[in-house]
Amino acid sequence: MIGFVRSTVAGLVLFSSSSLLAAESTSTTTAKIHTLALKPNQSATKDCKTKKPRPLRHGIFRFTRYPAAWTAAQKTGRPILVYATANQCPYCVKMLEKTYKQEKISKLVEGSFETVYVDRHAQPKLVEKMHIKWYPTTIVVTPGNKVIEKIEGYVSPEEFTARINTSLASAAKANKLAEIAKAERK
Repeated sequence: MIGFVRSTVAGLVLFSSSSLLAAESTSTTTAKIHTLALKPNQSATKDCKTKKPRPLRHGIFRFTRYPAAWTAAQKTGRPILVYATANQCPYCVKMLEKTYKQEKISKLVEGSFETVYVDRHAQPKLVEKMHIKWYPTTIVVTPGNKVIEKIEGYVSPEEFTARINTSLASAAKANKLAEIAKAERK
């Protein structure tokens, strides 16, 4: 038996006696369906309220929306790394497989940045606002929303590591200057 639990603008949650089905709206007309097994005596409503960490997109990217990454950056003080991609982009796939998925790079990115995966078709306004013309594009932004690096197209792991390390140094300097300016205002 499937029953109705909750309906919102963002999603619809259905349950049966053995599983919980959650349909989450996306920007396209399709919906994502998730099935979660319920333990005996576990209510579907209780499970809906429990926050679970979201799986990382491609094993690297924590967010799919820039505002969420910006909010996290405000809390952590870490810069934001935006990876913009397009459907059927061979260089985007190559960048993910050859560069981002290298263990050294993925650890550096996950440990140093709030990461955002941006699909140009799902977020055209953000793509336009960030002046993204080529794919893939990697943009590093300070928590204060200042762009400090823009990497357009595929780059090798060696070049990517060098540019990201330079970006981290620039972000640290920008954060230090922001702290000094804030202290002077007090």
